[in-house]
Amino acid sequence: MSKRDQKGFLVDSNTVDDLAVGGNQLAERVVNPGERISIPCFLETPGGSIQWVRNGHPVVLDSTTASRRQWNISKDGTASLQISQVTRADDGLWECWEFGDDGSVKRVAKVLKLVVTGAPEEPFLVQDGKRVHPGNNVVAKENHTVTVECVARRAVPEVKQMFWSLGPDHINVTGSSELKIDFVSHEDSYTTKSTLRLNTTRAMNHQRVSCHVFHVAWPNASVASASLNVLYPPTFSISRVPGFGQPIVEKSFVSLECIIDANPPATPRWSKDDLPINSSEVIRQGGGFLNFTAIERNHSGWYRCTTQHPMGSFASFGYLLSVHFGPEMMDDTPKQIHADFGEPVRLECHAKGKPLPAYCWSRRQPGGRIAEGLTSDSSLVLDPVVYQDAGTYQCTASNQLDWKRQRNAIREVQLSITGRPDVSALNSSMIGVLGRNLWITVHVCANPQPSRSHWLLGRYVLSPGDAANAHPHYIAHPYRTAETPFCRYASLEIPVVRYADMGEFLFVARNDRGIDDAVVNVTVIKSSHAYQGNLIHTQHNSRTLPGSVRSEMPRPVMANTASAGSGKLLQPVSIATVLGLTLTSLWLAAGHRLGEH
Repeated sequence: MSKRDQKGFLVDSNTVDDLAVGGNQLAERVVNPGERISIPCFLETPGGSIQWVRNGHPVVLDSTTASRRQWNISKDGTASLQISQVTRADDGLWECWEFGDDGSVKRVAKVLKLVVTGAPEEPFLVQDGKRVHPGNNVVAKENHTVTVECVARRAVPEVKQMFWSLGPDHINVTGSSELKIDFVSHEDSYTTKSTLRLNTTRAMNHQRVSCHVFHVAWPNASVASASLNVLYPPTFSISRVPGFGQPIVEKSFVSLECIIDANPPATPRWSKDDLPINSSEVIRQGGGFLNFTAIERNHSGWYRCTTQHPMGSFASFGYLLSVHFGPEMMDDTPKQIHADFGEPVRLECHAKGKPLPAYCWSRRQPGGRIAEGLTSDSSLVLDPVVYQDAGTYQCTASNQLDWKRQRNAIREVQLSITGRPDVSALNSSMIGVLGRNLWITVHVCANPQPSRSHWLLGRYVLSPGDAANAHPHYIAHPYRTAETPFCRYASLEIPVVRYADMGEFLFVARNDRGIDDAVVNVTVIKSSHAYQGNLIHTQHNSRTLPGSVRSEMPRPVMANTASAGSGKLLQPVSIATVLGLTLTSLWLAAGHRLGEH
C-alpha cells in the first residue's frame, strides 16, 4: 500500500498485508492515478459468493472494466479485487458483501476507503476578480494596498499549504496572506485560495510576486507569479555641466539634464520663467537635455523641468541659472564734467555686470602714474572742489567671473574747474635775516586766468613780471607754471632784507568771477643762528624757486602747464595814488567776500 513519509509524500505498495482491517478501524489508502492496488475480502465460507460494492453501489465487472479490474479467490478463502490502473472512478468506500446459499447477504465488510488523488490544475493569480494571465502584471499604486489571490482548483485531497515570496531574494511575505479551502461538490474536489495584501512602494516596481503551491500529487511545488507594476508620480533629478557650484561664464558651453523617475514613464520638457523653450542655434533640447552651445547673459533665469503624466501635470523645483559676464560701462556716464570752484561736485560711474562690479576711483598723476584708492563707491564726491582737483579721474569697475578670471572696465572722466581766483601763501609767516635775501611766494589758481594781479607794497604796486628796476628794493618775478591745472606761482624777492621790511605783504588777484588775496607776515631778525630751521624759506642764492614747493602745498598738486603772465610796471607814484590803489583793492576784496556770504 501507499503510506505518507515524513514529508507527506506517498510510498507505494502493491500488497494489502499492512491494511488495518480488524476492529472498528477503517483502512484508508491514498493512491495516485495509474497505480496498481489489491483490495482484499476475507470469506467466512471458502468458496462462497461475494459482491464488491463502492460507495453503496455494486461493482459490475463487465467488458468496460475487465481490463482494469479483476478478482480472484485464493486457496485460503481470501478474495481480492485487483485494479491495475487506478482512476478517479475507483475513489470511494469499498465494501465486500458475502452471500449465503440462499442468495441473501450473509456479511457486509467495510474493507477500505480508497482515496485516489486528483492533482489540482496549475495554480494562477487573480486581481480584482480577473485572472492574471502569464506575461501580464499585477498593477498597483504607490503607497496603496494591492490584493492578489492565488487559486488552486480541483485538488484531491485539498491543497493545505501556499507560500508567498517577493523579489529576487524571495522575501517571505506569507504572513500578509490568508488561506481558505472550499469543497466543490459538483466537482468532487477542493479549491484553495490564498489572499495576499501588500502595501506597495515604488521600490517594489518590476519585482515578481510568487505563489508556491504544495500538493501530494506533485513532487515539487508549482509556482504562479507575476511582476508588480507599481504606478507612481514623477520625481525629478537635475544635473548640470559644469557642475553645480562652478560659475557659468558667458560664451561657455552649458548643459542641463533632467531625469524623471515615474511609472508610467514621463517625457521631460524644459521651461524658462514658466514659458516653453524653443530650440535655436544656441539652444538644443531633447532626451531630457537642454544644451547651450555658447550661453548668453539673456539666458539667465528660472528653469524648470516639466512633464505631462497620467496622474497630472508635474514640474521640478525652480533652478536659477545665472550667467556671469564682465563689467560694461553704461552709456549715461559722462566723460567730461565742468565744476564751479568752491561748489560740491559728484563724479558718477555706472557699470553692469554679473556678479555686480566693485568700483575703484583713481586719479592720473604726472607722468601717467595712477593714484588709486580715492573711494570704492560708484560715486566720487569732492566737496568743495578746488583747482587742485582738476584733472583726469579713472573709474575701474571689476568683477570675478570665476575662480581664476577677473574682468575690468575702465572709464576716464575729465574734470575742469572755473571760478574766482584762489590765492594762498606757501608760508603765511616768514622770517627774514637782516642783510640777506628773502622770497615770498603765493599760489594763484584761476580759470579764467586773473585779469589783474598785484603785490601791494606800501606806496608801490607791482605786478608779476614787472621789470627788475620797477622798485628799488623789491623784484616781482613773472608767474611760474605750477603742477596744478589753472595754477601758477607768483614770487616777490627781497634781495636785501631790512628792518623796514617787517610787516604784511599783500597779493591780490582778480578775474571776471571774483577776487581773492593772500597776506604774508614777515619778521626781521638780526642773526640767523637762532632760526636755522627757517633758513629754507629765507636764503636763496639765485632767482629760481626751490624744487620742494609742491610738498608745501595743502592739497596734492597735479601736472599741467599754464603760461606765465606778465605784470605791468608801475613807476613810483605819489602817496595818495598808492593809498587809492590799496583802498580800491581792499574794497574789491571786501565786496567779493560779502558776496560770498
